[in-house]
Amino acid sequence: LLRVLMPDAFHDVAACKDPPQCLLGTYEDYIRDITDWGAGTCKGHPQHLMWMHGPAGVGKSALTQSCAEIFAKRKTLVAAVFISQLNQKSNQNHILSSIAYQVATKVDPFANILDHHIQKDPTLLTKALSEQFHQLLVDPLEELQISGFNIDKGHIIILDSLDECADLEVQTELIEVIATSVCQQTMPFCWVLFSCSEHYIVNHLRSAHISPLSFHVELLVSHKIDYEILKYLVNELTKTGDKYSLSMTWFSEKDMSILVELAARLFIYAATVICFIGDQNLYSEGCFYEFTKGP
Repeated sequence: LLRVLMPDAFHDVAACKDPPQCLLGTYEDYIRDITDWGAGTCKGHPQHLMWMHGPAGVGKSALTQSCAEIFAKRKTLVAAVFISQLNQKSNQNHILSSIAYQVATKVDPFANILDHHIQKDPTLLTKALSEQFHQLLVDPLEELQISGFNIDKGHIIILDSLDECADLEVQTELIEVIATSVCQQTMPFCWVLFSCSEHYIVNHLRSAHISPLSFHVELLVSHKIDYEILKYLVNELTKTGDKYSLSMTWFSEKDMSILVELAARLFIYAATVICFIGDQNLYSEGCFYEFTKGP
């Protein structure tokens, strides 16, 4: 199983020195909606599948990371996979094995059953996603239940950046197997899916047979994001100033206004600017002022 994991896609991977996460005070409403739903206190919505989508670059992965850490602290997170541009082409068929591995690290009896399945048929790790889903997750969980071991309901599996799977068929097949499992209640887990607003994903998750099963949240791009980007920029540039022993006034309100306008409500622009300015191999105050000259 270790040979077919995507460890760099786990929420707590050591290789990710500074994982993206929401600055305190940003995206609070969305984080509250997701974590309340995960705690079962968000009444009136389907309880086993949540889907959040929004445009690229607005900070969904940071929001996902923040939610994953909250669920982990509550000890309700059983698995989280962040599909990234770095691992999408070679490892998109390893998503389910990565989820199964994380479940196994938290539930010892599940690990024993899963190990038996893999030793009995090592090829199941290369089978179609629907087969992997059943043999790596559904079947071992069913055996666990038959043996008298019950996993408390309400544990969370997070799948971020679903749209970054290179193969569209993989995206739709993942949605189908998860939705079918939710409909048939074959697993005691709740799924949280994050994706960009790609039309084929939106159409699929809003289809008549899936939409009633899911709590749908759209991350809207509004003027409120400007304020949250401003908070992020001030926080990160203050850290950069401390790092290079700069004066307290090394950036101005006007500089911030220019950067917020240039970001055009995209967190990814602001994050890229911060990364570039803070890089010790590239740093100079002149570099910062190149950005703040404006368009």
